[in-house]
Amino acid sequence: MAVTSSTGTSNGLSYHYSTRPTVISVDPTVSPLGEADVVVKGTEFYGVQEVWFGGMPVSRFQVLSPTRISVTVPTHEAGTVDVVVNAAGGLGTGYSLFEYVGAPTIVSVDPTTGTLGTSVEIEGSNFVGSSAVPVSVMFSGIPAESVTVDGRDKLTVIVPDLGSADTDATVTVTAAGGSALWSLFFRYFLPST
Repeated sequence: MAVTSSTGTSNGLSYHYSTRPTVISVDPTVSPLGEADVVVKGTEFYGVQEVWFGGMPVSRFQVLSPTRISVTVPTHEAGTVDVVVNAAGGLGTGYSLFEYVGAPTIVSVDPTTGTLGTSVEIEGSNFVGSSAVPVSVMFSGIPAESVTVDGRDKLTVIVPDLGSADTDATVTVTAAGGSALWSLFFRYFLPST
């Protein structure tokens, strides 16, 4: 924008007419109940004044571009929440775009004994992963051969090679909300020859 008068023309200034922002997505879409870093994606992020997650104001955010905001989400109880951005063009709301999830729990491991390649079902809760923290399972610190998320409360995993001796292995599930250690042990036997 420039101003012209009888004495000349002023230096041009950049001016953007802002329309209402849109909130399209959040990456990752899931976090633990405490603070976590995410990126809010959308449009018209000019003059951003406030960002809310589930009605809670965000204390730390940085506008990276007109389409991206880096945010440290506030602590919140478990559940799916709306994301609101207050910018120069007004309020933009992304409905049910983000989920706070609690730490996983392990209720049962079946079977409780096996060898390399054994298929094991793990039941519990909050088996929810994200792009940043996918669901993973460890047997005494060794990653499972494969992990299939059958639901938020059930996993199917394949026992990895746990070494050259029979052993009692710990079982740990890690998900977006944190980690859980099974209170008992998985008895690992050497493969029969």
